[in-house]
Amino acid sequence: LKIDNSKRNAVKVFVQEVKLEEGKKYTFSFWSKASLSSAAMKVELRGRDKGPVLDSKTNYFTLTTEWKRYSFSHIIPANHSYYYTEFNINAVSAVMYNGIIWIDALQIEEGEASEYKSSDIEIGTESSLGRRYTLSLEEKIPIKFKIRNNTANTAKLKIKYNIVDEYFQK
Repeated sequence: LKIDNSKRNAVKVFVQEVKLEEGKKYTFSFWSKASLSSAAMKVELRGRDKGPVLDSKTNYFTLTTEWKRYSFSHIIPANHSYYYTEFNINAVSAVMYNGIIWIDALQIEEGEASEYKSSDIEIGTESSLGRRYTLSLEEKIPIKFKIRNNTANTAKLKIKYNIVDEYFQK
């Protein structure tokens, strides 16, 4: 994922929610680098479920211009099992970052971090608008699917997708 923040905006990137088991330790890891050294990034693992209390684990990382693996662990408390990850750029300090940040190889696993192994097939999406939401019913948002085959074999793939109104929960 390439995040070009040349306009010094506050940027948040959310990762799909996953179900985790109560009482178990999970380690979340990712590889990242920045076009300028000392880029600050806040990463939060946020949980919601049966109780009114939102569980979260907040971590602060200082990125360099070289690819590096970053990780943190969290034990899932009772009454929480659905978690998503939120990357925040320019939510850490008063100095607004105006460069490019790359994030890759996200992994969440039970216990400690193991060596990263990519999936056979990786799928991502990209929007030329820089966002995946519409401001009106008439606005069209072009989405490109990007697919990478990490094997030497030819692969056939069926892609299913849903268009969801997150605001009105439709």
